Amino acid sequence: MLVSLLSACKMDHDMDGMKHDSPYMKIMNDMMTQMDAQAKTQDPDHDYATQMVLHHEAAIKMAEEELRTGSNQEMKTTAQDIITKQRAEIGQFNGFTSGHQPMQPLVLQFNTVQKTNMDKMMAASDASALTARADYDFAQLMVDHHQATTTKRPPPSGHRQLGSPAAVRP
Repeated sequence: MLVSLLSACKMDHDMDGMKHDSPYMKIMNDMMTQMDAQAKTQDPDHDYATQMVLHHEAAIKMAEEELRTGSNQEMKTTAQDIITKQRAEIGQFNGFTSGHQPMQPLVLQFNTVQKTNMDKMMAASDASALTARADYDFAQLMVDHHQATTTKRPPPSGHRQLGSPAAVRP
């Protein structure tokens, strides 16, 4: 099953070969295309901020899709929280980049490491078994997305994790 899932999606973010019909995967793949095409300065602060704007814009689009198509109130509340918080952070990143000129020393490996992390996130998303149930797919992709680029560690005290499709019901 896992082998067929992995082979069902191309890992290079090419929408032409994409097998998922998920609007969430389309948003994520569009984001990756924009991030890959974005000019890099090799200044980690500057490049991180500009990449995070695109990343947050995609999170907002995914959350808006959840609001449009989801039925679970907890997921809709989470989606609205994401929109509010990500818009505020986009403002912070734009404020930073508007007054920041890329600086020396350049860190040539920064963008390679960042791209590797984003590719890991996309690989996790590509391997997800999506259900065409908006609430579950939104939750699953958010979990995959955030776990893929972090080291595995226990969640903070009191933090709930989604464990199965039954954790989110319409």
